[in-house]
Amino acid sequence: MSTPPGGQGPNGSPAAASGPYGPPPAGGSPSGYGPSASGHPAYGGSPYGPGGYGGAPPAGTVPGRPGTDRAPAGGGWVPSGATPPPRQTQPGVGERQFTAAPRRSRTGLAAQYVLQYVYIPVWAALAFALLALVVAIDILGDGNLGLPGAVFAFKQTAISWRRLRTEWTGRTDLWAAFTDERFANLFPEAEKSSGWQAAKLPPSGVRRAECVLPVRHYRGLDSAAIERLAGRRGWSVDWQGTRDPRSELRLHRFLPPPPHTGLPDPYGPAPRRGEPWGPLRRRFAMPLLTMVFMPRLRALELRDSADAYRAHLRTRLPRLFAAETKRDPRRGYLAEEGRILRRVNVASWHFRGAGAHAVLAVAAEHGWHLDHSFPAEPDGPVRLCRPDAATPAP
Repeated sequence: MSTPPGGQGPNGSPAAASGPYGPPPAGGSPSGYGPSASGHPAYGGSPYGPGGYGGAPPAGTVPGRPGTDRAPAGGGWVPSGATPPPRQTQPGVGERQFTAAPRRSRTGLAAQYVLQYVYIPVWAALAFALLALVVAIDILGDGNLGLPGAVFAFKQTAISWRRLRTEWTGRTDLWAAFTDERFANLFPEAEKSSGWQAAKLPPSGVRRAECVLPVRHYRGLDSAAIERLAGRRGWSVDWQGTRDPRSELRLHRFLPPPPHTGLPDPYGPAPRRGEPWGPLRRRFAMPLLTMVFMPRLRALELRDSADAYRAHLRTRLPRLFAAETKRDPRRGYLAEEGRILRRVNVASWHFRGAGAHAVLAVAAEHGWHLDHSFPAEPDGPVRLCRPDAATPAP
């Protein structure tokens, strides 16, 4: 399969010559966030030189896979040489094209809108009563009970006045505006919170943000309209992950790693208090109130000695690194070109008096670097990484 110039990839984004799954650009210049990028710490390069892992990708490059076709008119894209499935009155499981779902009965819509002011309060009261009962049983008895998520699904059954008007008329333009407004709220939250799990985050740091769109938010639109609205915001329908478009759609977007600027040299002088990556603000009340929970760390904070914190880090970090290195590389990691990325987090209470720079300095002594996949947060936690083979050594 091939992508014509100006065509679209399988994720609704313009096709690019490079990316985490495509070949590197001609001339050996790095793609910026692909696994073949030079200067990438996950592959042995220096993160502190020009073109390091904090650099932004060159203009026009987006992550994607080669070999996709231009989207056919009126429907989702299909593999090259395949015949698009015929349109049906109801979408079928696994289809990449579907028509708008049938309109709901106006009588049912009106009944749902009116009765929700009665059954939602009753449902909510029963749900919280059951929750109180379960908590009481767990505290007073030996049981370990739980409530299914459906018990608190009463908010999902509510219907707003705008949705009532949209479903009542069934007009495509109203449905497009309704769905697009939902995208405006759904996508930013998904881009902020999803795709950070180590099992889903490749060594290149290209994150796959995901979200789910229930059918109640797009009932009056077909597949082409959904792809068009999502594509305007850089998202695509995940057809492989969507089991049944009659109930919900799964959408995704590939995001490059965040740019890192102003990183200090681990072997350079330590920043002073108040400067980025330097010691954090000294506290008195918090260490005293929580001394019983973390006596050693709170005593360190009260002493506020940078040398004592560095000694603590030289004891703490090797243990973290050793425990992470012992994990099976075939489980819990997303491999890329035969490599995985070992990752550890260091909470701020382990370096408050010395600063995040001390964490970078001690980590560099053991061959670990700041994880390029996450935003740099000198106030903590500090996320460290080191590349490793995807299969254990024989």
